[in-house]
Amino acid sequence: LLDEAKALGFGEDRFVASAGIAACARGGRWPEALGLLQELRSRGSAADSVTTAAAISACALAAAWPLALGLLEEALRAEGPPPSLEVFGAAASALERGQLWREALVLLSDAEARGHSLGRQAFALALAACEKGGAWALALSLLEDMHQRGVPL
Repeated sequence: LLDEAKALGFGEDRFVASAGIAACARGGRWPEALGLLQELRSRGSAADSVTTAAAISACALAAAWPLALGLLEEALRAEGPPPSLEVFGAAASALERGQLWREALVLLSDAEARGHSLGRQAFALALAACEKGGAWALALSLLEDMHQRGVPL
């Protein structure tokens, strides 16, 4: 696919791969999304945070949380800039969809410990995880934390 896109003048592999992976994710085609990621890597191109988050999201939508965590682990080991909050959020979403709400909360906490500022989307994910786990007291605590940080509901 990347060769065809290049022949048609679509530009850099990384951008084409990101768009293709995102499209595959929306279409529920996570194996194809991971295939595009592998094709990108086989060309010697490193996946950026946008591409990695898209691939993890594809796994999340398919409830393939082990694959999503594997991609996050690869991103954490890779040279270059650390994974973005979007990468952590996509992985936490995969865990939440897999009914692993405690692990999703731990992952978001890890993202914050790595210097990411949790915004509205991350808190919404954390609250959804609490809902799935029936952790209403923790959800109330998160809402208070949002208020104290000035994060809008």
